Amino acid sequence: MKAIFSDSKQAFYRFATTLPIPPVPEDSWKEYITGKFREARIEIDEESTAFILKKTIPTKPKEPLIT
Repeated sequence: MKAIFSDSKQAFYRFATTLPIPPVPEDSWKEYITGKFREARIEIDEESTAFILKKTIPTKPKEPLIT
């Protein structure tokens, strides 16, 4: 994605500004996930929430999120 905006040979070169986005704390993700399940009136336990977090939060600092 970065290449299409930062490579002078690409059609969208300089079409957007790159903004650094800090990592979201795991507790915030946990709240978000449980809140979305609650909104849908679906029960989710701690173990299932932990499983989702484990599968989607990157383990390496520069690794992208899996969404």
